[in-house]
Formats: sequence, C-alpha cells, structure tokens
Amino acid sequence: LLEHHVGRFVADAEALYSYEGTREVNTLIVGRAITGIGAFV
Repeated sequence: LLEHHVGRFVADAEALYSYEGTREVNTLIVGRAITGIGAFV
C-alpha cells in the first residue's frame, strides 16, 4: 500500500494527526499543573 501515493498520503496524515493530538493533550496537562483546574471531562 505504501508504494502508492494514496497510501503514503494516508500514512503521513495519520502521523500528523497523532502528533497534533499529543500536543493538545500535553497542553491540557500543563494547564492543569499550572492552574490546578482540570480540563478533562
């Protein structure tokens, strides 16, 4: 699948999505540590 352009695009998009999601979760964790207010529901 990765030898086709579509497969490469999907793999790259998933890596980018996972990376961005991790950053957002880390931001929420740091915000909770600083303010003491949890953002998770």
